[in-house]
Amino acid sequence: MFRKIVVVFLILTLLVSFKIPALASNSDVLNGKVIILDAGHGVETTNYFRGYDEQVAMLALAHKIKPLLEAHGATVHLTRSTPANVLLSTRVAMANIWSLYALRRAMVQNADGLDSISGELEEIDRLINVMVYVVIKPEDNASVYFNTPFSPTETIHPDLERIFELQSSSFIADNFLFVSLHSNATAIPIDTAAHGADIFHISNEHHSLTDYYFNYSHVERSIAFGEVLLDNIHETGIQRQTVSPANFFVLREHNLPAVLAENGHHTNAGDRAKLMDDEFLDKLALAYLDAIIAFFNDSNALQSFLSANLLNPSSAWTRHNFRISWSDFGSRFP
Repeated sequence: MFRKIVVVFLILTLLVSFKIPALASNSDVLNGKVIILDAGHGVETTNYFRGYDEQVAMLALAHKIKPLLEAHGATVHLTRSTPANVLLSTRVAMANIWSLYALRRAMVQNADGLDSISGELEEIDRLINVMVYVVIKPEDNASVYFNTPFSPTETIHPDLERIFELQSSSFIADNFLFVSLHSNATAIPIDTAAHGADIFHISNEHHSLTDYYFNYSHVERSIAFGEVLLDNIHETGIQRQTVSPANFFVLREHNLPAVLAENGHHTNAGDRAKLMDDEFLDKLALAYLDAIIAFFNDSNALQSFLSANLLNPSSAWTRHNFRISWSDFGSRFP
């Protein structure tokens, strides 16, 4: 009896001592959030394998995810909304433009007056125009502002570096997510036994980026989202593989929370059959929705911890830890 009283007392003390954020409902947690869905490839650069077309499947998946997110209040941008091929430089330039516009809008809304931020607005407008030049004439401007074709000895363009600095803000961390949708294939000779989903993210420790840029701001959040997403994909029936760092153009040339998801191996018969099944893509889209909601709803992690431990006197944590440890919280937060 005394033991139960002690546990209850400690729970009440913790609840009083720590401000627990109110849990947002799944219906409103995405209000004001911006998700960029990048359906990999296009009709000119797609991957075919035994009746499977990657650009078709991933575009269909993007179009299934988009209305689900919008129904929960999110703003969703597609880097490719039709089968047409869209250059990598154009996709990333558009992502940079969307984020700069959002930052500008937030600055205007929060400023006491436009005069006080006129210099900052002029700079953002100039950087938006730089990215617009890339979209309009990629053949002339993409290699000027982006590291393409990639060279490990090239240094980042000052204008892009300034965009990265602006994108390092908490506003971007709290409100933006870039997700590139793909399916995987093994190198020739093709190993049809290889299967499962992988998630890739940028890393400041990647050996090929040491001379280019190594101060990406949202690596940890990207990894955290990747872990949740990969768990969700696994639940649909595509086996979980790894969350790994990679130097991909669509991860490297912006500074947003971002992942590139390989939704199974289309060179594997089992994975391919799922990815060619429209009903399975519906299930996969819901897996993305749930992962994105969890990503933006950090308070769910705290609630899960409380439910599993503090509010359960029989849990191993409660039995053996009659005090709180920040390490116990830290391992459960993105």
